[in-house]
Amino acid sequence: MCGNVFDIICVNETLCDQSIVDSELHLPGFNILRKDRKRDGGGVALYIRNTYNYKKRDDLSDGSVECIWAEITPPHRSPILVCAIYNPNGKNTEFSEKLSVKLSHASVADNEIVVLGDFNCDYSPNVSTKEVNDLKFVTEMHQLQQLICLPTRVTSHSKTIIDLFYTSKPELYSNCGVIQTSISDHYMIYAVRNCKPVKGEHKSIEYRCFKSFDEKMFVDDLTNVPWNEIEKFRNVNDALKLWYEMFERVVDKHIPKKSKRVKATPTPWLNKDIKKNMSKRDYLHRKALRSNTSSDWEEYKQCRNEVTSMIRKAKETYCKQSVSQNAGDSKKMWKALNDILPHKASPSPSSITIDDEVCTSVNDIANGFNKYFTGVAAKLVDSNGTICNDESVYVEDKPTGDCSKPVLDLPSISSEFICREIDLMSEKKATGLDDIGSKILKLAKPAILSSLVYIMNLSLRTGVFPDLWKEAKVVPLHKGGDMSINNFRPIAILPVVSKIIEKAVHKHLVRKQRNEVNTIRQALVHPKDKQPKGRQSGLVYGIQCAESFNCTDTYIGETSQPRKKRLQQHQRSSSGPAESAVYTHLKASKHKVDLEDVKVIDLEARWYERGVKEAIWVRAEQPSLNRGRGLRNNLSHAWDRTIRTLPRQMTSQGDVIGSQGV
Repeated sequence: MCGNVFDIICVNETLCDQSIVDSELHLPGFNILRKDRKRDGGGVALYIRNTYNYKKRDDLSDGSVECIWAEITPPHRSPILVCAIYNPNGKNTEFSEKLSVKLSHASVADNEIVVLGDFNCDYSPNVSTKEVNDLKFVTEMHQLQQLICLPTRVTSHSKTIIDLFYTSKPELYSNCGVIQTSISDHYMIYAVRNCKPVKGEHKSIEYRCFKSFDEKMFVDDLTNVPWNEIEKFRNVNDALKLWYEMFERVVDKHIPKKSKRVKATPTPWLNKDIKKNMSKRDYLHRKALRSNTSSDWEEYKQCRNEVTSMIRKAKETYCKQSVSQNAGDSKKMWKALNDILPHKASPSPSSITIDDEVCTSVNDIANGFNKYFTGVAAKLVDSNGTICNDESVYVEDKPTGDCSKPVLDLPSISSEFICREIDLMSEKKATGLDDIGSKILKLAKPAILSSLVYIMNLSLRTGVFPDLWKEAKVVPLHKGGDMSINNFRPIAILPVVSKIIEKAVHKHLVRKQRNEVNTIRQALVHPKDKQPKGRQSGLVYGIQCAESFNCTDTYIGETSQPRKKRLQQHQRSSSGPAESAVYTHLKASKHKVDLEDVKVIDLEARWYERGVKEAIWVRAEQPSLNRGRGLRNNLSHAWDRTIRTLPRQMTSQGDVIGSQGV
């Protein structure tokens, strides 16, 4: 599915509801549109390759027919109206009439129309029922032709054509047919449309290869580099350019750049036994199709059910082991859960809208982002007034003494400071355009230290920040909404080495700008003093009624606010449409809660991760006062068994058993 075989995929009977998030149904390289019904029946989904621009047509999906309409625009082609449809009842006499209304509205734009899905009406040549005849009349009236001629559902006693593919331009299709699958009694139908294929590129990453790396030879070669040549330059840009040329020459020799293809997300629970049984299942299915005997069909069904059971048990075991093995380490525990549980996926900007024009070319998208991100400041200036380029307005001269020296006097950067900052760098941080990571800087530190000291101090003396350290990799992050360029914000990844001079300047400015109140407070309060309970923020918390009331009702929530302020909000009436569940309970029972009754279950400053943790602990603890399973995140029931293995954080008396994080 994730290769370049299909561009549009329709799925019927998805059996999903709102508790299933899109990330659980994600296919790499595709965007998904859904219309859910309930967990025990119905549902339609439409997967669209992310190189295609599309628009969901809600005006054609009003609920009278279970379907999704989308206007899909392949690169350099006219739009196609695609409808993924499901008819749960083949004997519904009103279905054809309702479909005719949809097709009448869809035909207004005179675009190609494609309708596909499970119609539950047997289209076999020897079948003639009122429902089939009505469907044929409606589709012929709207000039739609059905392409599938082979049985799409085969059982031990019947062969029917109920999965259909209609198009208003059959001349554009070179091939169509049925793909036999053993995971369902419905086969997969397909059609190949004649259009210029969009060549997909393999995903690959570029990295520094340490396979044949010799640290001693690397340091020796760097030591022999004539770094003193840099000190001949008084222009920091020229000095840094020469430094990069000499440094990268040695780095490329010992740690060359290489690229490799990135594999798809693995399924570690699929072991050899399961794969062997899957092959056996497929063989038995082919055997049953050939013989069409009841014994072969029963053998196939038994093997199919065994494979399904094996996959479920293997996945459950893997999830439990991942949680139990990391139960004592909150960081590893969260990483394991993040791999297992659904997480928010950032959509790839394969197409963006700039000034009401859709761009699908990679170059057009990149240039559009560059122009937009670099022009944001200018737009703000135009809307708020002109900007002053005279630096004297911002930095005043000293009133006495050396008038040529500005008030902002930055001290020189010492080799000890650079050495310490390099040691503190995390090796997991992304590299900038220079492809020099912190690991390489740590290895090269003895040889390059003096040259970095000169370049950084030259930058401070001349008041010029090097141009090469201003250039960044910019990753556009989608904030939400449609794919308009205004809904993206930039994430800039600067060279790692530039962070050293930034930290030196920041450290000096913070020390200079600290006001007297903060200075006195820092003198009186020890840096390691414990933060007062009421001021703790960014947490997942649990509330239990005071023990004196002998009440076991509990509530779990999350907040970025201080704990005391959040408790006060629970204790008073809300101005919004709904009262707090805690306030409603306190008002009805005349109970009370104080700060000691608010227990910290987990600390998490990040908004999205905190919401997921809240949902996890609500599911694990089952608090009596919570109205849902987490206000911002509804986790799938598929993870219930895994979440039950988490250690309980609150007893019936509301005591925190542990403070380890998820």
